[in-house]
Amino acid sequence: MRRTKRSTAIASAFVALAMIAAACGGDDEAAPAPEPTPAPAPAPEEPGDPIAIGALHPLTGGLAQDGIAMDEAAQMAVDDINAAGGIKSLAGTELTLISADSQGSPDVGATEAQRMIDEGVVAIIGAYQSAVSINVAALAERSGVPFVIDVTVADAVITDESRYTFRIQPNATDNGVFGVQALVEMAELAGVEISTVAHLYDQSGFGTSIHDALAAEAEVLGIEIVEKITYNPFDVSDLTTELARVEASGADALINTGYYGDGVLVARGLNEVRPDNLKVVFGVASGAFDVDEFPSDVDGAGEYFFNSNYHYDATSARVQDIRARYEERFGKPMRTAGVLAYQAIEVIAQGLESAGSADRDALRDGISGVVIDDPLVATSGPIQFDESGENINARPIVMQVLDGNIRQVYPVNFKEADFVFGQVPWRD
Repeated sequence: MRRTKRSTAIASAFVALAMIAAACGGDDEAAPAPEPTPAPAPAPEEPGDPIAIGALHPLTGGLAQDGIAMDEAAQMAVDDINAAGGIKSLAGTELTLISADSQGSPDVGATEAQRMIDEGVVAIIGAYQSAVSINVAALAERSGVPFVIDVTVADAVITDESRYTFRIQPNATDNGVFGVQALVEMAELAGVEISTVAHLYDQSGFGTSIHDALAAEAEVLGIEIVEKITYNPFDVSDLTTELARVEASGADALINTGYYGDGVLVARGLNEVRPDNLKVVFGVASGAFDVDEFPSDVDGAGEYFFNSNYHYDATSARVQDIRARYEERFGKPMRTAGVLAYQAIEVIAQGLESAGSADRDALRDGISGVVIDDPLVATSGPIQFDESGENINARPIVMQVLDGNIRQVYPVNFKEADFVFGQVPWRD
């Protein structure tokens, strides 16, 4: 909407200027000829030095498993692009990846991002944690360096004034709103009454931003949040006390928002507490419930768990090929976070193709006009960015653990299997 209004305003301004110019000229005075449009710079005849892209992720610490996977996926994307002929509008110039470890720290992340900028990267992808990405986005805006977010949900990372920051996945508001809407819609389809919810969530900006959006939409939909419980996902080894509070609340559903390790603790804790009241366990932006290793890591205690989240499109042949090659190369399944990192490199590569230049400002303009019609992530349409840098078609979808496997179940256009609603593993 903002882009359309801005384009209309510019067009109107040009019309007004033309009328003023006509009014100022005398009857015998010809209007000046318009300035010719400059021709685009000719494409180079030979490839230049490799174009460096920075990748910033938590390569050590509690989130290293995802961070390393994202770095590996980014390198694979660079290798695939180079093998396919590099950046063709730049005579086949190749890409190279400079990796950095945020250590899960916002300050370290900002320092490492500055180092990569000083080393000449044309763009940065990252950074997995909202607190880190907020710092990197601010630096990118000040420095004029495109920052393509692969994973980070906090709304605050992107503002109406952002020009160099772009996000592929849905933000916190969309995750929270669509998550609770999906819960209600699926309950109605299954004929199961859900009127009360407990929300157990990470206490950082990630979890609280999801909670705020979710709680506001729940009120609109007539769902009462009867218990909200926060925790530090990096300093918790047991969640049975918190889950006992969920049982005491009498909630129909438990919503969980967090990372992988704490998601595992939720499944194990529920298997111990075994709340009689719960009809469903529903993740909203859970970093665990839709990960391939999750069902086996919790020994079946996560069966029937749902997760509404950004996710790779398992129905896409291109995604299936990329994930199969990743697993062959790295010896493990490719997580959604890795697919998003791969996609972020593709966004930058397409921006370079469009710009025909590795200049950061030209690249920023190229990325702003990107349209990827066959995205790797499940969306409601092509990847394309609004004026502030949000992907206008970003949407979460719902997955469920069924027979020990992660399956896409809702909405129907991404469905791999029918969902089972109103069931929990300790009453199976």
